[in-house]
Amino acid sequence: LLELMGEGIVKQKSILQRKLNEKIIEERYSQCRELFYELNETTRYANIKGAILSLCTYGGIGYRFSSDIDILIDREYTMKVKNILLKNHFIQAKIEHSIIKPYSRENLLFYSTFSHQMAPFIRKNQNQICPIIIVDVNTNIMWGESTLQTDMNFVLSNIVSTAFCDIPMYKLNNEMSFISLCLHHYKDMNSIYMLARKQLQLAYFCDIYFFYSSNEISISKLLSMCNTLGVAKYIYYCVYYTNMIFNDKQLLFLLKKLEPMHDPEIINTFGLTQNELKQWGIDFYERLFGDLGFYLRNNL
Repeated sequence: LLELMGEGIVKQKSILQRKLNEKIIEERYSQCRELFYELNETTRYANIKGAILSLCTYGGIGYRFSSDIDILIDREYTMKVKNILLKNHFIQAKIEHSIIKPYSRENLLFYSTFSHQMAPFIRKNQNQICPIIIVDVNTNIMWGESTLQTDMNFVLSNIVSTAFCDIPMYKLNNEMSFISLCLHHYKDMNSIYMLARKQLQLAYFCDIYFFYSSNEISISKLLSMCNTLGVAKYIYYCVYYTNMIFNDKQLLFLLKKLEPMHDPEIINTFGLTQNELKQWGIDFYERLFGDLGFYLRNNL
């Protein structure tokens, strides 16, 4: 009886957390309605990650926790988008001890030079359920350490119109969304910093599996996009390990199609640059369910 009561409490808590997350997301987007209207009229962009990924993957906006709004643009439009955000009362800043502190010129220069994102844009909100709104502007689907030159013009030629939280906006089509998702998770699966901080998350592989299972994806179109962008080996890596968990016929079929383009060197290594590439000394399941922090502390 106690076990059943405990399961019921956990389930109820999970439902409440999801409902609260939904309310926060709805408030966040409602306060950015005018921002999206202006982006729609002036800029080619896509709403990515976070809540829109949750909707496309799990069927609701609150199933994945998100603390901001992410948009993807071509780097050549950074000043235009920055001016739109400033006009909508955002500033580029960080939060320290619940205080919004504007970034220095040096901070802004660092972001523009070494990151795939602009410095975050932040605005106070009067509603206490969502007291601060953060917008992250991504200028690449690759990570900052990557030397691969991504054709963002091609990436953003694959956007489709949608309505999200009753706001008209744009998102990536299914094939490009899947590529973007895999690249984002590949970074987190292989970044030494992220592995030490957050370990290897089962959620990465759930996102990949359920997005692929829940959306109509043309494999021929997906393969063509991977070839154009030169990212097939990273997609193969993500699908390979996702299939180790789910053992799914659809994923196995995709793996076979990707196999001619995969890179055996990266399958059992971690690190995001050639210089930091290291061989794993433990198998995948130990990495996923063991004390990865302990392993990294003793093997780096």
